[in-house]
Amino acid sequence: MKILSLSKYGKLGASSRLRTLQYLILLEKEGIEVSSQPLISNEALLLRYKQGHYSPSSLVLFYIKRIKTLIFKKSYDLLWIEKEALPWFPVWIELLLLRGKPFILDYDHATFHNYDQNAVKVEISFFYFMYLQILGPPGNSKVL
Repeated sequence: MKILSLSKYGKLGASSRLRTLQYLILLEKEGIEVSSQPLISNEALLLRYKQGHYSPSSLVLFYIKRIKTLIFKKSYDLLWIEKEALPWFPVWIELLLLRGKPFILDYDHATFHNYDQNAVKVEISFFYFMYLQILGPPGNSKVL
């Protein structure tokens, strides 16, 4: 089996280490081939820690790379997504790009706080609500 892990960060991102990356070695020991593609590179994360923000041009490039990955996902049997494949994008775009490929969504219990405490919370909250309506709650058989 070939799995593509789509985490938000690489090894320098604590949330991605905890939610996803620490399990890759165990899966590989079981004969499962896992490729990992973080949305945001370690270098960009280091710059964010130094400068307090990401470079807008690097974010655009990261999203383009992720979208290309989702379009050309055929060589994988399963996608393992840490929280969201495309954070801050409308959910219908993500669902369209994920169509036709089984995936696992690994949600942190507080993921919704990324959206309920900002200026666009009404639009984003609606999309998050629709996401749950389409896929059902965590553990739902639709997802498995």
